Amino acid sequence: VKGYLDLARLAASIYSEGLTNPITVVEDGAGYIVETGERRTLAHHLLRAVTGTDKYKAITARVMPERSVWRQASENNNRDDLNAIGLARQLAILLIDLYQDDADFDDYTDLVEPGGSDRPYYAQVADGVRFRIPRGQGEAIQRAMGLTSRRMFSAYRNLLMIPDSLWLLADTYNLTEGRIRDAIEAIDIYGWRDLEELDSDEELLVNIDAAIKAYKHAKQQEKEAKNNDAMLPIGNIAEFDQDRDMLPL
Repeated sequence: VKGYLDLARLAASIYSEGLTNPITVVEDGAGYIVETGERRTLAHHLLRAVTGTDKYKAITARVMPERSVWRQASENNNRDDLNAIGLARQLAILLIDLYQDDADFDDYTDLVEPGGSDRPYYAQVADGVRFRIPRGQGEAIQRAMGLTSRRMFSAYRNLLMIPDSLWLLADTYNLTEGRIRDAIEAIDIYGWRDLEELDSDEELLVNIDAAIKAYKHAKQQEKEAKNNDAMLPIGNIAEFDQDRDMLPL
């Protein structure tokens, strides 16, 4: 719903003030492909449908000699709906571009099954040692992605190695990087043997939230125990959720 409302606001802005920032396109055979400005293009389609006039039949565009993932990253940086998984994809795309002459990357269609997780394609640059941020490129990547700290590079790169089921769930439900990180740490402790057998995303979310709650509770107990010069063992989810009907992890 929020996406539709944002598109409607953008259309209203273009209607009242005009298009202040032209889109960019690249040639594709006899036509063109939108490189940056997909939402502005959609807003024009919406305005044409609503107003019924040909004023919005065409849109001002700059024709670029070739596609640039860096321009696309800067465009995405201006959006507020790019979630943690989207930022992980963005980082991977920029790294693939930087290393395209030094590594043999598989094509998207060779790694991604129709309707399946696209994580395997982006995970080709998950190895931070082999595909470290090239010297002098850190600032460019940070600026293109709109990150406030370069420390976020490793945080988003780590998402490239999470289970496909968690990747899809996090993307669908816009889980934050912090919540995904908590889930990963909890899963490392409690395991996730039933992950692929759960019947619905809702059940999966319940299990993730239960694992995170148990993990944080255990960490708090451990901290308190250290303060008392004693160590308490980390328990299991059942100990912290006996009053809830939770699926076992």
